[in-house]
Amino acid sequence: MHLQVVARLPRCFGKEHGTEIDEFIMLCDPKNNEIEVQVAIKDNKVFFKNGWFGMKDFFAIDIGAWALLTYEDSSFMRMSLKNRFHQEVDYPVSDPPIIARLDRDFTQCNSLNFRLSSVIILAEFDVKSGSLVHTFCVF
Repeated sequence: MHLQVVARLPRCFGKEHGTEIDEFIMLCDPKNNEIEVQVAIKDNKVFFKNGWFGMKDFFAIDIGAWALLTYEDSSFMRMSLKNRFHQEVDYPVSDPPIIARLDRDFTQCNSLNFRLSSVIILAEFDVKSGSLVHTFCVF
């Protein structure tokens, strides 16, 4: 199997959690936006594969940025991001928060291909009219 490595988690993480982490994991920022990343495991080493590079544009981060990840369970981690000057990045603010999921049909060939989903709270008008208008914008 050819493995295109994008980011490797520390070896101690792989030794402790490598057998229990799911193939897809959600990374949640402090504003509760969630980004799905594909995980690859080889020889007790855990790698973030598809989806990781797409965060660069989503959070407008540049070379030298770093992430603090807090493992919560096999499919979820909290994260905070800092730029190369050790300042926390500006996270997108959205109500409801943004959920960016990988298009799993394309995870083998394209690491930047997201499928967006969100929770829509229906108003009384939406229910009575039988239609919902939802704005779509690409990040």
